Parts: sequence; structure tokens; C-alpha cells
Amino acid sequence: MNIKTISRFAVLCVSLSAMTAHSQVGAEERYGALPISRLIEFWNSGDVGKFSIAYGYILGTLDGMTKESPVCIPPQAKLSEVFKRVIQETEPAKRNVEQAGYRADSLPASVIVESAFRRAFPCSPKKQ
Repeated sequence: MNIKTISRFAVLCVSLSAMTAHSQVGAEERYGALPISRLIEFWNSGDVGKFSIAYGYILGTLDGMTKESPVCIPPQAKLSEVFKRVIQETEPAKRNVEQAGYRADSLPASVIVESAFRRAFPCSPKKQ
């Protein structure tokens, strides 16, 4: 087997795992309103399917972040390490949201994850 075949097989396995885990997710969560507590639960579950959902959710949040709220991820960083750092920053991000008067689990996880990205990988201001 060559590397291309192995890569395709790995993608197929992860996709199948994610499809079976999809049935374990509530209807409101399937449409983007995944609470942060469930995202963390999926991340730490040890189940490949649930972990894949969490990984994809974090990746989608990163892709959806606008240029108005940039993050500066080092170019040599591995996504898995970046995401671990973001997960570590979710607790302080949740505290900030709750200090602002919101319940963290009443907001989509993407709000907390975006804040965690900014905490973990802030951009330094450009010098003029």
C-alpha cells in the first residue's frame, strides 16, 4: 500500500466514526448550537467519533472567524497542539462570558472557542 491509499483509508475510518457518533448528538446540537460543556465532553471522551465531532467543530469555528477578529497561530504549529491549547483556554473564556452576565452553556460553543482562540493566540498590534 502506498501513502495515498493509507491516507484515504484513514479519512474513511474517521468519517465512519463521526457518522456513528452523529446519532449520539441532540437535534439542536446537529444544527450548530453545541454547548461548550458537550464540546469539552466530546473532546475528552476517548471515543474517536465524538472526538472527530469536537475537532471538526473547532476547525469550523477557526475557519469561520472573521478578519476583524484575527488570531496569530504560529505557521509551524500543528493543529492538534493548537486545538489542545484552545481547549485549555475555554475555562478562562467561560469565566469572561459569565462575568459579562451570560451563562456559558446558553451560548453556542463557537462563541467560547473563538474567545479561547483569541486568548491562546493573540496578535500583537501592528507598529506604525
